[in-house]
Amino acid sequence: MHSDLSALLGAHNISVEVIDIDADPVLLEQFDELVPVLIGHGPGPGRGSGRQQLCHYFLDVDSVKAFYTNATTTQLPLAIQIAPDQPH
Repeated sequence: MHSDLSALLGAHNISVEVIDIDADPVLLEQFDELVPVLIGHGPGPGRGSGRQQLCHYFLDVDSVKAFYTNATTTQLPLAIQIAPDQPH
């Protein structure tokens, strides 16, 4: 999912961060069975502000495009986190 996401985002001003959901009890509880999962973040204070799940298991191109297309310049910066599929 990560390489497909990087190719899709291309020159857009969106950061991508790979995270380990096992290291965060809140994320682990929410997404444990859904990895890999892609989470979009809008503006606001704190890491979880404006958080929305974009897709899981497979890259949903339409969902990702809608996330960054619907953002206005007042909503930037945007960030996308990806929790890769990891053996437990």
